[in-house]
Amino acid sequence: GLVQGLLITRAGLQPFILTLAGMLIYRGVSQTILSGGDIAFGNSKERAVQVLVDDIGNGSVLGIPTPALIFLGVMAVATFFLHFTVFGRYLFAIGGNRDAARYSGIPVQRVETASYVICAGLAGLAGVLYAAYLPQANHNIGFGYELTAIAAAVLGGCSLRGGEGTVPGVLIGAAIMQVLENGINMFQIRYGDGKTFRLDENWKFMIIGGVILGAVVLDQVLHHVRARRRSTGGKE
Repeated sequence: GLVQGLLITRAGLQPFILTLAGMLIYRGVSQTILSGGDIAFGNSKERAVQVLVDDIGNGSVLGIPTPALIFLGVMAVATFFLHFTVFGRYLFAIGGNRDAARYSGIPVQRVETASYVICAGLAGLAGVLYAAYLPQANHNIGFGYELTAIAAAVLGGCSLRGGEGTVPGVLIGAAIMQVLENGINMFQIRYGDGKTFRLDENWKFMIIGGVILGAVVLDQVLHHVRARRRSTGGKE
């Protein structure tokens, strides 16, 4: 996160291209380390691994899974920082208009670099929790989740132009995506001759892609509507 943040803010590299390249590099490194297979550590005798797997990955507190409690804690902290701190206001300002934020005295490069570091840290936390839940390390785990995350964010009200969105909104978007994925997995049509049609993994990606496209189009339409209302003083 720090390396990519510095390359984007200091060297001026394109964020999307650098993020995509980083994903491919890290995925290749994981495949090399795991030699194309997986590593199971559920029966490890190491105390730290046992705590990670039994108490964190698969544990619970008052009947609530520990990963869910960690998620709620991260969500609460993220909501506080985004909406009740100077750093959060800086993030929204930079997302809304980077040049205007820089001219107003906001340390754009430092804030952007910090955001990449935070994002990388949260991605690492999610990876550790997922591996502890399974419990195994496999380079195929999480494949395609970046599309699901983008779709959840857009469905939750985050604008791809930046400067808009809330943490609870993203939670709602993630819930919608999970319901959609469960629906895809459960969907089937039984014909009269006994044959059954089910949606496979390929359909899943096509549907998620369609959801992203539809959300982007809707976001663009709403953006034009708001811009027109501002230009006419709220009169249609």
